Amino acid sequence: MPQMTSFVRLLVKETEKMVSYFFKGGVVGDRDEEEDEEALPSPYLERPILDKHLEEGASAGGIVFALASVQGWRAQMEDAHACVPELPGELSGWGFYAVYDGHAGSRVAQYCSRHLLEHILATGAATADEDKEAVKEGIREGFLSIDRHMHRLARSEGWDRSGSTAVAAMISPRHVYFINCGDSRAVLCRDGSVCFYTEDHKPFNPRERERIQNAGGTVTLQRVNGSLAVSRALGDFDFKEVQWRAPTEQLVSPEPEVYEVERSCRDEFLVLACDGVWDTIANEDLCAFVRSRLQLSSDLKDVCGQVIDLCLYKGSQDNISITLICFPGAPQVSAEALQREAELEELLESRVADIFEERHEEGLPDLLYVMKYMSSERIPGLPPGGGITSKRNCIAAAYYKLREEYTLKDVLTAAPECTTGVWLQAAALCKFNQNLHRGIYTTVRPEGGPVLGTARAREKETSTRAERTKRKTQLQEARKSKTKKRQVKIVIVIDRFYSSSVSAEFPPAQTALREAVKYRTLRMTLPADGAPGCSSASLGGAVCGSPGVSEGCPLLGAVPKPRWEPLSQAELEREAGGPVWRAWRARLVLLFCLGWLAMLCAAIATLAQSPWPRAPLRPWWQGALFCQLQPALFLDSDWDGVGDIKGLQDGLPYLRSLGVNALLIRGLLPRGELRSVSNLTHINRTLGTEAQFQELLAHCSTAGVRVLLDLCNVSLPHGVNLPDVSRIPRDDSGRDGLPVQLGTLKRVLRVWLERGLAGFRICDTDPFYSEQTLLEWRDEVKRFSSEDNERIVVVWHADAAVQSVLGDPGPAVNSSLADLTVRPLLPTTEHNLTKQEVAVAVETVLQRPQEPWPGWTMGTPAVGQLASELGELQRLLTILVLTLPGTPVVLYGDEAGLGQSKNGTTAAGLTAMDWGCPPKSGEIGDCTGAPSEDSVEGRRQARCSQLQLFRSLSRARSREGALLFGSFALLPRSRVCSSPSCSVLGFLRSWACVRFLVLLNFGPGESLLEPGWAASLPPRGVVVASSGMDRLGALSLETLRLAPQEAVVIKLFEPNGFS
Repeated sequence: MPQMTSFVRLLVKETEKMVSYFFKGGVVGDRDEEEDEEALPSPYLERPILDKHLEEGASAGGIVFALASVQGWRAQMEDAHACVPELPGELSGWGFYAVYDGHAGSRVAQYCSRHLLEHILATGAATADEDKEAVKEGIREGFLSIDRHMHRLARSEGWDRSGSTAVAAMISPRHVYFINCGDSRAVLCRDGSVCFYTEDHKPFNPRERERIQNAGGTVTLQRVNGSLAVSRALGDFDFKEVQWRAPTEQLVSPEPEVYEVERSCRDEFLVLACDGVWDTIANEDLCAFVRSRLQLSSDLKDVCGQVIDLCLYKGSQDNISITLICFPGAPQVSAEALQREAELEELLESRVADIFEERHEEGLPDLLYVMKYMSSERIPGLPPGGGITSKRNCIAAAYYKLREEYTLKDVLTAAPECTTGVWLQAAALCKFNQNLHRGIYTTVRPEGGPVLGTARAREKETSTRAERTKRKTQLQEARKSKTKKRQVKIVIVIDRFYSSSVSAEFPPAQTALREAVKYRTLRMTLPADGAPGCSSASLGGAVCGSPGVSEGCPLLGAVPKPRWEPLSQAELEREAGGPVWRAWRARLVLLFCLGWLAMLCAAIATLAQSPWPRAPLRPWWQGALFCQLQPALFLDSDWDGVGDIKGLQDGLPYLRSLGVNALLIRGLLPRGELRSVSNLTHINRTLGTEAQFQELLAHCSTAGVRVLLDLCNVSLPHGVNLPDVSRIPRDDSGRDGLPVQLGTLKRVLRVWLERGLAGFRICDTDPFYSEQTLLEWRDEVKRFSSEDNERIVVVWHADAAVQSVLGDPGPAVNSSLADLTVRPLLPTTEHNLTKQEVAVAVETVLQRPQEPWPGWTMGTPAVGQLASELGELQRLLTILVLTLPGTPVVLYGDEAGLGQSKNGTTAAGLTAMDWGCPPKSGEIGDCTGAPSEDSVEGRRQARCSQLQLFRSLSRARSREGALLFGSFALLPRSRVCSSPSCSVLGFLRSWACVRFLVLLNFGPGESLLEPGWAASLPPRGVVVASSGMDRLGALSLETLRLAPQEAVVIKLFEPNGFS
């Protein structure tokens, strides 16, 4: 493997530690640990870094923003940001804001934060007139441009293997352009709710998984090749090394998704944040929390800081970066909100006090217990989206305040008579003047022992000088006492000390205070018993208030009760390091290793014996999509009212965007009856010249499109129409006595093949159609075929569907004589078929035995486009043709659902293509005005049009082996639904472990599928395409309902499997 994923390395490391511990009776040596730590450093810190980076600013358009970021638990800060409230030049009213979430390093994120906007503006797509589509395309090109540039720099300068996601917002006076590449996210809040948010690009998304698998990768543990957790990112060049693939088709794509949302006066704010935020809080919760904080504070930096604190308290271990952009309609500070917040804090402080009152007799509770206890209660007025977690700072402040008070209260209660001794002496040594800051504490503990109590340093006392002198004398006498049975050393640790506030009223204490200021501790020895004001019989044993006890309770409190504690690592190794335990461990580990090796060998043997699914090698026409068209009706390049060869050349990019691989050109020969056979080699002059046709063939070869000539229903010169071969006598040698004209026609085929055509089409209704004709034509095209350029003969069975409906099988045709046999799905009738007739005709055709590789078509030149014949059923027929086994052949215009055109129709009922505007160099969309909805351009811009459905199915067919060459199984109608009027048709396409289910409802009403109809199928699947383009994501087969005239293509998957 080119890369060994991190989780495998970690597994190997832990296994080595376990084996070494079991066999050696201890841990691995320090040297090995240091080597492992150097080889695989931890990405996390032992303590988080909580220093926040805060910025804020504003634009001239009334937009204010703030950003905040924190490193958190990560070993390094890999996030970056960019905030440009005013773009230069003519884009002065525009702004650009972005958050970049780096991974495996910060190099790419930092570079993008400085240069991505330059690459976007360099495309020139963003202008003052604001063409939305141009801006979106310019943003995409800017992302691809900077990724290519960084790839070159990484190779030349030896960059690290880092990458970065990017989420950005480009704000113009009229629109907000949301840009997303990766799993960072942008959320827009409007009218107090989420109006728009970007979708994360994760490898397990069906669309992203499909691209990764097409690029030769896998999705393991919801990661690309088990390593990277995002499917789109800038950088990550180890996943973009396939040179022959486009940048957007690599394992990790740098192409962003760009959306535009029209600005409104009801817009409140916009949040851009990395996944360190979104992993801990949902979109709606964050918007509600930010909105509630804006009603309390106009400081956006403070609001961003509160969001970061909330994410940290919720357990985020990633870098956290957030950018908050407020529009003029953002919430303002409210007096009512401030009042509610004050009442909430008072309520929280009272609840903390209640918990202390309930629990202090059993021992003071810790902060975690208080938080868990309060989170289980229903406390009204908590911040929406944040809950009790967002008030942790308030609860912590109340908790620590009460803990100090209860600790002091407990100590004073345990030693009431000692207040004039130890505590007054501590207060005297910590005496400050009137400028003393309130809340300074001193912690008292025995030297080397636990903390016993905390005393608060009071403000300057109002006692008289005589009282202070008397107290000083008492303390000096206590220190000179001869009663020194036992002395206790007291350490007074001053948590926060102000050296400039030392009072001069206690000269004896100045030296000690200077020492405390220097070392932050003060050591002093006090008599434990027998001294005035602080005497006791012993440190323990007597209870305060008991008879015979001199002055109550011990000074240092009671001895804590013993409690169970786990063994330390050294104690555990000492207890379990004996020879008996080591022998048992060795046996168990050996048994485990042998069992593991046995299972591994069994798995390898099973895989070796299983058949490996491989895509079969098939001729090019079996995986191609054919399109039959007439140049005169396709595209007019010289505006003379008639299409031509040059127009067909200009329309090649449009045909390639549909997935077309082969063209069946009709009407290329001169019109009317030809005067000689030699005229069959000429081109209709109204369409163009032979030089233009040769140029068309060259462009088709470059684009990967093959061209075939349609010779169906061609009016041949007199004498060339061939008789039926069955009536031609044979000579003495047994060979058929063919007329001389057949050899002449073969020379015509040879001329077209020499020009570069890929083959010919012949109809079974042609006068010269016979078995001998097919033999001669096939031999001729094989002479010009090569390994990489096979020529074919296509037979068009125009009457096959009619005979299937009438029950007359008709003359059988040897399918092995032709390379491809095409049959229409629908019969040719004088009236438009009803929905029931269409369903019966399709099912009848599918139930008949088919050729080894059939071809299917919807419309034909004889009946015209399907839109005028079938209407709303055309979408069902489109899905059917593109999912059936075999080669699909479509008539031009059927892919977009074009019907009657303003340009009129031909005698055969064919309609000229209505482009909406003429394409230039093959690019459709250079219209001076809005195109009509019935034109190709109008269908291209529509989101749920027939054209979009065709493109989606064509892409799915080209990528999925199950749809290309998988097996076909028609589901019985009784299994799908039991109703007699049921018009649901279903079938399965399968190859290897991939299965597709296709369901078509031809009926006029909604169809409820039979309960348990899919008992043998996986219970769930993902919608690949639907006739209405309105179904997305996963669905359950048990609850599936089909709308009238609806068809769906579902990719089935096992609940716990990967596909």
